[in-house]
Amino acid sequence: MIDKRAVIRGASPITFLGISVFIHSLIMFVILLLIPGNNSAYAGKWGEYYNSWDDSNEVMPVKQPSQPKLNQESLQDAGSYCDRGNKYADAGEYEKAITDYTQAIKLKPEYARPYYLRARAYAFTRKFEEANKDLMKAIELEPLLLSVLRDDLKEDDPGIRYAALQVLGETGNKENIKPIINVYNSEQDPYIRRFALAILANYNDPLITRMFLDATKSKDSSTRTIALTGLGQRGYNEQYFFGEITRLLKNATDSQEQQAAIYILRNYNSQKAVDTLLPFLNHKDASIRETTAFSLGNKMNAYPKIEKPMQAALKDNNEWVRRQAVINFGSFNSNLDSYKQKEITRLIENALKDPSPFVRQKA
Repeated sequence: MIDKRAVIRGASPITFLGISVFIHSLIMFVILLLIPGNNSAYAGKWGEYYNSWDDSNEVMPVKQPSQPKLNQESLQDAGSYCDRGNKYADAGEYEKAITDYTQAIKLKPEYARPYYLRARAYAFTRKFEEANKDLMKAIELEPLLLSVLRDDLKEDDPGIRYAALQVLGETGNKENIKPIINVYNSEQDPYIRRFALAILANYNDPLITRMFLDATKSKDSSTRTIALTGLGQRGYNEQYFFGEITRLLKNATDSQEQQAAIYILRNYNSQKAVDTLLPFLNHKDASIRETTAFSLGNKMNAYPKIEKPMQAALKDNNEWVRRQAVINFGSFNSNLDSYKQKEITRLIENALKDPSPFVRQKA
């Protein structure tokens, strides 16, 4: 299936393990591992929100996260670790900064500030999985941090922008849409620009659908791939767009774009869609064959001509193609005549002998 990380990198595709993974992993990318770091002004917005940790226990001013009630000694200790961590981070010593932020978290795990600061340190060092976990925890503790993350989309360091995008995409807050669109429209880094477009697939908004349609006309094949995938996820099936899909499929410059075009054709329940898809069951690329089998699966009851090619797919040399073919036969309408029902049952029973456990599981 479509490897979304490769799409955003603009790299060559690799076989992806199954449609379900493909659909649910739109924002699970780690694409900026080689982007250079940035040692400039580290504490950033937290200088505005948490410039000094005193013992006032009062709610912070407007636009600032609320401060939990802590006793003076503990607050001073946790704050001291964060302050020293900021100095390490300003000097580019991120591992030392992470150590101090971690100590602050141990002292006051209910406080959002050290989670956010440690997340930034992880982002500067391109440890995005760790950064994501810390940012999600910080938002859980202090929801007002979402506004800080929106501001982080304007940071100079691309790793900070990426980490913010990732979390904003996962939260699904509609207030995130405009800032993410602004990133897509103004971002100079092609990786982050593509990622912003991919993130927008998580938001069901007519404006974003129009953006995807416009993006299918991009000169960048990776952008076109993301746009087609986003439209496919939305179930987009306007008839006027069918011709554009077939054009993109014909002129695709890489297999990722071909797979995305094949994927959206699943939404078109017509003879034209079937005729367009069937030849790709014989494609040399197994990931394209698998995507094709998936896109034909919901059409088998209405178009009997799919059955024979799908039977051939049961003998494909790729286990994921065979697996999808088994799924398709398993979804055949139960109102078939008894002879046809027995034939389908026999095909599925034969799949129980398949050498691949993934195929046998579906049989």
